[in-house]
Amino acid sequence: MVSPFVWGSFAAVGKSDTHNEHLSGRWYSHSALDYHIRKHLMHGISFGNINGMASQLLSAAPAGYIEAFQRNMLYFRQYRHLLLEDVYHPKLSAAPGWSAIQYVTGDAAESVVFVFRDQSEKAQSKVYLRGIDASAKYSVSSLNQQPGYERVIASSVLMKDGLSVTLPSEWLAKGDGLPPGADFLDQLKYGSDVLMLKRVQ
Repeated sequence: MVSPFVWGSFAAVGKSDTHNEHLSGRWYSHSALDYHIRKHLMHGISFGNINGMASQLLSAAPAGYIEAFQRNMLYFRQYRHLLLEDVYHPKLSAAPGWSAIQYVTGDAAESVVFVFRDQSEKAQSKVYLRGIDASAKYSVSSLNQQPGYERVIASSVLMKDGLSVTLPSEWLAKGDGLPPGADFLDQLKYGSDVLMLKRVQ
C-alpha cells in the first residue's frame, strides 16, 4: 500500500494562541485522510459546500480523498445507529492533545468510541470507557485494523485499566513505500481510530 496523493491543506480542529493549525504537505496518508473525515462523522454527516461554488463539490475532490470518503462511509453504516444513543466523554491518560467521544446504547449492548490524537507529542494514550455493562465482556474491534483482529475484553478492564491506543497507525501513516519527506512529519502528530464494542457475555 502506498498512500494516495492528495494535494492542498487541511485545517485541523485544534487552534494555537496565534493561528489555526494546519496539516500541510504535498500528499496525505490514509491516516491523515481518515482523521479529517472522521472528525466530520463522529456526530453524523456534516459535510457541506461553503458558498455553492462548483470547485467545492465533493465530486471535485482528488481521487484519494474520494476513496477515503467512500471507505469511511462504509464503516459509518456500521455504527451510525449508535450516534443517537447516550453520549460520554471518556477520560484519556494523555490529555491534552488527545480527545474522545463515546456513544452507548441504553442497554449497554453496543458502543462506538472515536479517539483522536490532536497534535500531541505523545503517540500513545489510554482511554477509560464509560456507560458499559460492568459485569460483561465486550468484543472490541478497531477500524484501523482488518476484520479478524477483534479482542474480547472484560468491561472492568476497559473502565478501570483503560484501553491502550497508539496513533497514528504506523502502517496507515507511512504505508510500505519510501520514507516520506520532511513536509510529511506534522501528519505523525495526528491520528484517529474508531473502536466498536459489542457485548458478548
